Amino acid sequence: GRGGRGAFLKFTNRFQVWLIDADFISLSPDWREWTLNTALNPRFGRLKDTDKIKDKDIQVLLVKELQNTPLLISDINEDSVEAVYNLTLVFENDDEVTMYFEKSQNKYFIRYTFGKTEGDYLRLFADYAKNQRYEVPEKNMENLNNVFNLFN
Repeated sequence: GRGGRGAFLKFTNRFQVWLIDADFISLSPDWREWTLNTALNPRFGRLKDTDKIKDKDIQVLLVKELQNTPLLISDINEDSVEAVYNLTLVFENDDEVTMYFEKSQNKYFIRYTFGKTEGDYLRLFADYAKNQRYEVPEKNMENLNNVFNLFN
């Protein structure tokens, strides 16, 4: 069996309990249930500010769209992408992420760079995503563009 902080093994007439300090994430084979499978995960912390969007109502729309945007791993060649937009997000603890929205052959991508990353989940994501480019489904990018157009 497994709990939030440990596990136990049951043997004939006895069992052992192991206590550990770990996060059990992404245990499902279904990628839609994984912990870090969307463009913005609530576990990164509360959004404090952005470098371009100062209107709180538009920030809420942005967060909603990013949290509903799945990340699909891509092997797109870096030379073939064109920059579309970039946005820096600042979370509680002043953790900072810059998202680069890019386009290549009618497909859209997100690439991340990371400033300060004190939050555990953001640091975990940063370690994984720092050299990765993710494809964004067309419908999700259309929704994000609608949000971007509200403040441009």
